Amino acid sequence: MTSFVAQQRPAFIELLKSFQFAAAQAQPGLPPSHPPVDASAAAPPAAISKEGKPNWQVPTGWKEIPGGQFLVAKFALAGDGGAQAR
Repeated sequence: MTSFVAQQRPAFIELLKSFQFAAAQAQPGLPPSHPPVDASAAAPPAAISKEGKPNWQVPTGWKEIPGGQFLVAKFALAGDGGAQAR
């Protein structure tokens, strides 16, 4: 360890000891060791356009092509030898 790190180690250990975590409560259907699931902490859904797709700006030269069952969108890139973006 460098001298600075060695010097700061006790302060860092004390900082870590100061953290307190609430006891996890078991949730139905999850094993006892599973961390709590907080539905209110979920990310808000992405903005969806009228067509049911996200509102995005497609770069010039990209052409939307039919996607598969699990794709929201699929694009062919013009002038790139048939490369595709999914």
